[in-house]
Amino acid sequence: MTKHVFVETNFLVDLLRPFPSRDAEALFARNGVDVCLYVPWCSQSEAYRTLPEIIRQDLGFTDAMMRFSVRRWLSDKTLFDKRELDKVQKLAKGDRADALASLEQRLQEAVATMEIIAPSPAVVARTLRVFTVKSLKPFDEMVLGATLSMATQLHAANERDLYFCNLDRDLASGYPALIAEYNSCGLTVREDFRVP
Repeated sequence: MTKHVFVETNFLVDLLRPFPSRDAEALFARNGVDVCLYVPWCSQSEAYRTLPEIIRQDLGFTDAMMRFSVRRWLSDKTLFDKRELDKVQKLAKGDRADALASLEQRLQEAVATMEIIAPSPAVVARTLRVFTVKSLKPFDEMVLGATLSMATQLHAANERDLYFCNLDRDLASGYPALIAEYNSCGLTVREDFRVP
């Protein structure tokens, strides 16, 4: 039985960053096996805007390391072999450049394996109703509107294994009106990527 799992920007970021989340990788590996992943159309562009900074953060550790080590090394060159640190810095810079250069392709390839929730009239209508449920940022409204619209459609077709995996506290199910929306379409909300 296929589980229908809705993900958004945070999933794409955790999947495609230089040090990916094991949970995101494990869920992605299940796509097309026992899970069908759905992603709102807007999440791809948001991930594309977000990931360059994440890549720089993940692989920018060598910049601080080199500032620290050079300061220590200049005062006592017997502490360590600076050439080894230079190698690590060069590797990190190369990986960072490769990750940035391949980002668009890797993102397109990942999303191509998922069901994209397009901005249909039903999605737009549901998105416009979201602000009456909970005050959110416009991007979160689009994600929520797309997710609720598709989940409602699947639930009406008697699908019952519906999950929304996100790490965004604003989309968490701790708000009564939002809980009612999730319950109305049989959506189980998870604040992780561990779908049973």
